Amino acid sequence: RQLGNTGWDWDSVLPFFKKAETWNGAGNDLRGSKGPLRTAFGRYKMPLFDAFLNAGKQAGYRFNPDYNSEDQEGFVWTQYTHTHLFPMRCSAARAYVWPALRRRNLSVWTKARVLGLVMDGKRVTGVELEHKGRNLKVSANREVVLSAGAYHSPQLLMLSGIGDPAVLAGQGVDCLHPLKGVGKNLQDHVGSFVQHRCTRPITYYNMTQPLKLMAAVLQYVFMRSGPLAIFPMNTMAFLKSDPALERPDIQYYLLPAAMNPNGSEDHFPKFHGYNIHWCGLRPDSTGHVGLRSRDPHAAPVVVHNYLTAKSDQALNRYAFRLARRLHAQAAFDEFRGEELDPGPACTSDDEIDSYMSRFISSHYHPVGTCKMGTDEMAVVDPQLRVHGLCGLRIIDASIMPKLVGANTNAPTIMIGEKGADMILAATR
Repeated sequence: RQLGNTGWDWDSVLPFFKKAETWNGAGNDLRGSKGPLRTAFGRYKMPLFDAFLNAGKQAGYRFNPDYNSEDQEGFVWTQYTHTHLFPMRCSAARAYVWPALRRRNLSVWTKARVLGLVMDGKRVTGVELEHKGRNLKVSANREVVLSAGAYHSPQLLMLSGIGDPAVLAGQGVDCLHPLKGVGKNLQDHVGSFVQHRCTRPITYYNMTQPLKLMAAVLQYVFMRSGPLAIFPMNTMAFLKSDPALERPDIQYYLLPAAMNPNGSEDHFPKFHGYNIHWCGLRPDSTGHVGLRSRDPHAAPVVVHNYLTAKSDQALNRYAFRLARRLHAQAAFDEFRGEELDPGPACTSDDEIDSYMSRFISSHYHPVGTCKMGTDEMAVVDPQLRVHGLCGLRIIDASIMPKLVGANTNAPTIMIGEKGADMILAATR
């Protein structure tokens, strides 16, 4: 609302969060009870999870029983999208697509690639795609809905001649509709970790041992419990770098396994260890998505510009030092081995910056590249219609003008629910 997006304030979006969810915890007016997406706490506990929560208390922070309610701040048990009675992952596919597969007015094509949008002047009339070796054109009676995500929605717009004329000209694409903001404003949650050796054999390294892995598999198959019944990060914390802040700006979670960033030669080290991870929730650094070529099979160019904003660098230094302070609490005494990454010698701002430049990683929440708004860089209006075009909406995480201070799964599903409501309203 503050950015000029009428109908996207708290009171307007809350009904769509609730519509999507069936929450298995304590009820309140902010949680859904009849939606297709099942949400619940994980059932499996490990000693390191309790140590993390107790360390938060010892460091002066409070426990929060429901961070998806009106108050996010505090140390928390993680909530999952999984079924209730026999826990299984409740993805958007399980919640929305699978129940609709038998509808006569729905066709789902897998292994199909959209090549571009079909345009008739300023109206989008369909899409070009390839499927099973054939190139096809599919026409829309009413609207085309683009939901390819923060990387591929802008790529498809640009391949279709919709975007910044200078960017399109650089790849030899004729500009059919100028929109400077296409592909700009890329934001993502990014962070790092502090890694320690664990003095007790109680981590997920046990899953590398065949007999223990088989026992865990059988426990999950027959009882839907055990270490394979949850995502490994079963405890988190949402904290403020400054008490004066209105909302938390750092997210922590404990991983009961030693794990190095993607791309490392030794991604899963062969010993018992654990990481305390964090990310900045409201980064100021922005990047962009561009075209690699006119070939729709080519991956887009993605430039994140992680930690280029001085404010993000300062926040991550604070988060790094707070992670160490949490780990120094008595709750970790019985588990604490040596600090492996970055090691105790890393103390100065320059040393911390150098460590994070090598061990920074995405938390996989890209948004913003087809942002909603009314300014010259906006791509869609508050009804999710592409500015200046007829017959085209974008309904995915790319329309977020600012990255939310939380995981993006629930907000993206809310966008889908609200977008569907807009489409239905337009047909009445």
